[in-house]
Amino acid sequence: MKYLFSTNVLRVLVIVLPLFLSSCKKQNSFLDEKPNASLSTITNIVDIQNLLRNENLFNQNDPSLGEMMCDDFYLTDDDIAGSFLVPYEQKIYGYASDLFTADDQVSDWNFPYQQVYQANIILDALPKVSGSDDQKNQAKGQALFFRSFAFYNLLQTFALPYDSLSSKSDLGIILKLTSDLNDKSGRATVSDSYRQIFSDLNNALNILPATTQYNTQPNKIAANALFARIYLAIGKYDSALYYSNKALSTNSQLFDYNNFLPSDYSLTDNSQYPLQEDIYHTALTSYKSVSFYPTEVDSDLLKLYDTTDIRSTAFYTNYSDGIRFKGSYEFRQFGLNYDGLATDELYLIRAECRARLNDVNGGMDDLNTLLKNRYITGTFNSRVALNGQDALDQILVERRKELVFRGLRWTDLRRLNKDPKYAVTLKRVIQGHVVTLPANDPKYALQIPITEIQLSSIKQNAR
Repeated sequence: MKYLFSTNVLRVLVIVLPLFLSSCKKQNSFLDEKPNASLSTITNIVDIQNLLRNENLFNQNDPSLGEMMCDDFYLTDDDIAGSFLVPYEQKIYGYASDLFTADDQVSDWNFPYQQVYQANIILDALPKVSGSDDQKNQAKGQALFFRSFAFYNLLQTFALPYDSLSSKSDLGIILKLTSDLNDKSGRATVSDSYRQIFSDLNNALNILPATTQYNTQPNKIAANALFARIYLAIGKYDSALYYSNKALSTNSQLFDYNNFLPSDYSLTDNSQYPLQEDIYHTALTSYKSVSFYPTEVDSDLLKLYDTTDIRSTAFYTNYSDGIRFKGSYEFRQFGLNYDGLATDELYLIRAECRARLNDVNGGMDDLNTLLKNRYITGTFNSRVALNGQDALDQILVERRKELVFRGLRWTDLRRLNKDPKYAVTLKRVIQGHVVTLPANDPKYALQIPITEIQLSSIKQNAR
């Protein structure tokens, strides 16, 4: 994937954004008009609707550098040293301290702030354009959803994991809330960053439509699902339970993996996409180190699946003498990994929250509902748990197996490391040397791009 703009927020904001309004797949034969956007070129609600349908920006550019540091895959020494990886990918894979140079374009920083800027352009323009109240509310809700999702993804990548004891002093992200190019915002705290995310998402939820024509467009179900994901990430289990219930009460569909059509290099035949459990469709930014090739799936992960688990073959394939991941829900472009909001994730969120809140039977019911759609017909025996801890242990294993390569393992490591029972030290062997990433290490907040530090004078993350 090409990097569209420069590394830092200020430069991103100065550019009059050229909008690449064509969709990756013309299920959305969306837009042939208004190829540019600035406040001066937006004249009516149709212009704003066109901007919101820019799938190339909003639906396939979520941060994936965290995924690059996880324990679900490995690279060979030849792949690390070869031409596949850019230098900062090599550094991130090896848990280095200094990741970027001033010349690096860091798409995990770039793209989310482009999403934020475009959302702000829309929010600033809406009061001035013609259109019905319903049209304006729907557009405002979508823009707020996009902004909150972008802020959340940035927070998972460039700020320390949420800690209730230090969130009011830990440095979060830059909260750009206006398209004004003269705005010189600094880094908010982690607490204030989450407060803004929740404010945006709550305002969006109140005005988003119940359903949308395409699952690349957010609606109330997607907002409830995103609430559930975020509350789980910060350990607010009662709230995560509430919002997962809300989302599942509207869409509880799961796809029976027994009905997949065979496909060598994707989860299923293209005719079955999008899957019915795909609530809101978006994908991670493409990097060589987390693509189909040369990434090889870790053997410890593969051992978690038994032979009657359809995911063992639906998610993975043997290619070029290595086991590769092919189980992405992304169908528009080969090599991109899905990180959207889906009902399987919601069942696992609700199961975990129920287990943690002492509803053991409810948690296991959710887990079994999911798993009976993942095993060969007639082979699955419902799981039972001796107690809440046993239920939680089982649910977390299944969470890793189900949500693999969705960008969620990074957030799970960040949050679960707070509990000594689940804390892990990540290890890799590179050219005979063992490199590690201990639990709760400062490197769980990635380095902010150097050019951003130079131009905005914000504080760099500790390494």
